[in-house]
Amino acid sequence: MSSLPATQVAILPWNCRIAVDPSTHWPLHKTIDHNDETCRCKAKGGVDKIIRRYLFICAVNYYYLEFLEEFNALACMVRVKEQADKLDIDLDGVDVWDVHPDVLPARPEE
Repeated sequence: MSSLPATQVAILPWNCRIAVDPSTHWPLHKTIDHNDETCRCKAKGGVDKIIRRYLFICAVNYYYLEFLEEFNALACMVRVKEQADKLDIDLDGVDVWDVHPDVLPARPEE
């Protein structure tokens, strides 16, 4: 039996929460538990945009920076697309290089 809880939460800067898988850090669904007093989710573009942004943060912080040997920037982008598809979130043409240009090497030539 695992000692990890079934879910963990990612806490947004304004104290709203996203349920995440403790072993992968990916969101479990595209629902945000809103903090009624401090919620800024609408001002930040709504749930889909916030979850999309979190997918990119997760890919870079938990995969690229921690496991560079296994997850280069292109592999991170593939993972983000997989998770976005699972959650039915449109990436709107945004990619990992748009979100983290200061952390990742240059975008590969097509």
